[in-house]
Amino acid sequence: MFIIELTYIQPIDIVEQWLASHKAYLQEHFASGEFIASGPKIPRDGGIIVCIADRKSIQALIEEDPFYQQGIAEFCVREFEVSRYHDALKPLVDSDSSA
Repeated sequence: MFIIELTYIQPIDIVEQWLASHKAYLQEHFASGEFIASGPKIPRDGGIIVCIADRKSIQALIEEDPFYQQGIAEFCVREFEVSRYHDALKPLVDSDSSA
């Protein structure tokens, strides 16, 4: 499983101009099952995406994001092995272990 951390490198007014496109990108990948959670960081200097895509797909996924394409955010990817989780997450964890 992966955590993708976005850190804005443009002013918030530029972020706002591209936010609808970024949200459409997120929705596409929620629908495909690759993203399982996302949201802005607090304070709002970027965002977090929790992703269960396979390692080979991560860079391509990032490059589809309008925030990446427009140079609005830097992206940092952290992979982690899920060792404990709530029972409600079992289908996601099982799905990720087969990737």
